[in-house]
Amino acid sequence: MKSQIDGVIIKELKQFDDRRGWLVELFRNDELSL
Repeated sequence: MKSQIDGVIIKELKQFDDRRGWLVELFRNDELSL
């Protein structure tokens, strides 16, 4: 999948599930200082 925004990378997320439910993790890395 290609982004329409320059410099943005889109990756497929992996979903982990078991009898308790599901979890999807993501990580954001940018130059914003909060």
